[in-house]
Formats: sequence, structure tokens, C-alpha cells
Amino acid sequence: MVGRRRLVAAAAVLACVATLAWVSNTAEQDTGAYDRRTPSHPVHYGRAQLNNGRDLMQRHTDIAPEVVVQRFEPVTLKLQLPGELAHDPVLRNKDEMFRLYGFNLSASNVLPLDRPLPDYRLDECQALAFEHQHRWPKVSVVIVVYDEPLSTLLRNVVAVINRSPPELLGEVLIVNDKSTLPELSLLGEHLRRLPATPPVHLIERTTHRGIVAARLDGARAAQHDVLVFLDAHSEVCPGWLEPLLDRIEDNPKRVVVPQIRGLDLNTLALLPGDLWPPSKGSFNWRLSFVIIEALLDQDVVGTDHKRGSPIRSPVMPGGIFAMRRNWFFELGAYDPELLYYGAEHIELSFRTWMCGGEIEWVPCSNVAHIYRNFNRFAVDGQLRNVDIRSILDRNDKRVAEVWMDE
Repeated sequence: MVGRRRLVAAAAVLACVATLAWVSNTAEQDTGAYDRRTPSHPVHYGRAQLNNGRDLMQRHTDIAPEVVVQRFEPVTLKLQLPGELAHDPVLRNKDEMFRLYGFNLSASNVLPLDRPLPDYRLDECQALAFEHQHRWPKVSVVIVVYDEPLSTLLRNVVAVINRSPPELLGEVLIVNDKSTLPELSLLGEHLRRLPATPPVHLIERTTHRGIVAARLDGARAAQHDVLVFLDAHSEVCPGWLEPLLDRIEDNPKRVVVPQIRGLDLNTLALLPGDLWPPSKGSFNWRLSFVIIEALLDQDVVGTDHKRGSPIRSPVMPGGIFAMRRNWFFELGAYDPELLYYGAEHIELSFRTWMCGGEIEWVPCSNVAHIYRNFNRFAVDGQLRNVDIRSILDRNDKRVAEVWMDE
């Protein structure tokens, strides 16, 4: 039986390698990135560079120093909008505001960018003592932006800086996927008011191709060993980073997902609630992501079934996760032929566990998220003449044809 399992595992890895090669060879190049860190030199990141650039796989190891650095003063930042934006009539029309943004932007604009959040971690999570924290690498946090209002985006950035151990946060990269929202023209001047450490970089794309192309730009530009992808309308909670890095240190081929807590759409208050029994990710025959109840005897890591124990999951939601940068590229990164939104999280999940990795949800790490209530495609003016339904169907079909048996 053991010999048969090894043969099956070996066959799966060989199939994974062959599939990754096929995906790489069939993908078109995307050269829509411009990196503001070097304004005189546009940076073009394409699939050919990914395949041929061995530096992407052989980066220096960048371990945080053993000496713990304390940040004595939290970062503060104030939203500064000109009158025509601060008093936009849309902000007084709830129906129109929710149609365009999916949440109460008026409330967000008056909330402090450095507001505190309640700590809803379990007692056992707050009491965790990590043995190998001095060996953890630094992280590059990648945030993709498309027409995200300044207040939610900047609150996200400030929370990352203030709630991450400074010795572990290497940089924040914001990738603007050719937004058209007027207030985002003020993003650069707000970012310049932040401290120089940690560095916050802005990458401007010249074409609008969605989450996959933009995240690839961020991952390629990242300078540190662990990638953390955050949705633009997220807000990390106290103690969010350490539990993720602890699980990655335990297995460098592990992709980890924090416990994602909702923010109230009207008040943006962090929603409390018991997260037990635990859940995990799955998918239906339409390849849509669904959440199902986890099995205590199979999915919860360890034998004591503590509420803070990590949970094995075959699929991740995709908006918020962390993994080793070299493992991301060893897997082939994202398939750049998946356009705009959808299917990329299912595809990366398939790549992970079919190529020898694993996915875990980590309840001791909490990240808040605005589950926006609107049709994102209907308000995307750049998709007005695009048959988005056909593109999304094509994404799902491509994932199924590449990774699933007949």
C-alpha cells in the first residue's frame, strides 16, 4: 500500500510539472506594469521573464534579526479630500452610494485611518508563544487596487504598518490596476506623508486586466521571502501576522489563510461572533468557491481539536493569503490567461496540493474585510464593451481543462 501511494504521489508531481510547463507555454505576455520606484524606467513583467529569470527562484534569504525592534509611535495619517470629493452628492444618496461602492463610503470617510479594532482572538491564540520567531523571514504585503476609495485603502495600509512587528514587515506594494476613480489621483501624495520605513511602493499599471495580472506585478516586484496578498478593502487585526508566519516556517510549501471577519457595511464596525465549529473551503461543479463545515477528525491539525488549531482546506478563498515567494513561482504563479476576476483562487489551490503543498486556514490570525454588496462588473467602465460573462466562463473552463481529469 505504501509503495502504491508513493507511485501515485510521484505521478501527481510529474503531472503537475507537465501541466505547469503547458500553462507557461500557452500564456501570453502581459507588459502593463509601470513601477513608480524607478520613474525613468518602465518595468515590464512578462511570462518570458518569469520563466527565464532564475533570480526569481534563487533570491537571498532575508531572515529578520533576532533583536526585536519596538515601534514606539504608531503611524498616523489623515484623509485629505478636496471639497468636490468630500461633499460628493453620491455620499448623501445611500442607494447610489451602495450601487457604486457596495458599502457606506460616507461613514468610512469620517472614520480615522488609524482607528483601533477590538481584539477578538481566542485566549489560547493571545497566549501563543512562538519558538522560532527569530528565524522568520520578512514579508512583502501586496495590495491590488481598482477604483478603491482612498479611505478604505489607506486604512488598510496604516493597519498593516501599525499592527505588524516592524522587524517582520519588509515593504508594502500597492498595485493600481489602471483605476479611473478621481480621488485615487491623490494616493501618491497621501503615501508620501507616511514614514520611510517600512517602504510603501506604488506600482501603476498601464492596462486594466484584473486581479491576476496586477498580483503578478506585485509578486515580481516584491523584495522579501514571504508574499502576503490583501484585498484593498481589508483591515488587519491585532496579532494577525505571527500565526501565519509560524505555519509557513513549519512547512515552506504551505499556503495559509487568516480567519476573515466581516465589517458591517453601514458602520464598518468589526463583527464579532463564534467561529466554531470550524469551516473550510470547497467548490461546486461550477467551480465556484463555497464554504463548508470542516471535519474535526480529519481537517483540524493536531489531536486535541483546540479552537485555535489550524484547519486543512483543499481550496482557499483567494483574496487574502500568504505563502513563500519562491514556492509561488515554483508553482508557476498565476496563470496569466485568467482575465479580470474569478477562478484564479481555485487554480492556485489546485496547483498547491497537486504539486506537493498544502493549504491551511489559521484561526489565530484575524483580518477584517468589507464584503461589498454590489455588482463590480456593472460599475467598471473599462469593461463596458467587454462580454465579461464569457470571459469568466472561459476562466473556469481553462482551469477545469488544465487541472481536472476527464
